[in-house]
Amino acid sequence: MAFVDPRTSDGYWLRTPEPMMAAVILYLVFVVVVPRIMENRPPMDLKPLIIAYNFILVGISGYMCLEVRLTWGVYLIKVKMPILDCRA
Repeated sequence: MAFVDPRTSDGYWLRTPEPMMAAVILYLVFVVVVPRIMENRPPMDLKPLIIAYNFILVGISGYMCLEVRLTWGVYLIKVKMPILDCRA
């Protein structure tokens, strides 16, 4: 093992090839077997879940935009234009 990178000695997936080969084989079994199992089942109705997910993401995005706007405003007043800072 003269050509082993010391950074990979602690990684479970990187010590030997067996864990990675097992993961690849499990993935291939999943890709081949699951479509055969699911071909006779009706599709799930995910529309309400997707709508709720989209509303949650819109709320989170709005909150992040508000936080960035407020933080940027404080930064501008305190660092870039300290003459406008009334609290100093």
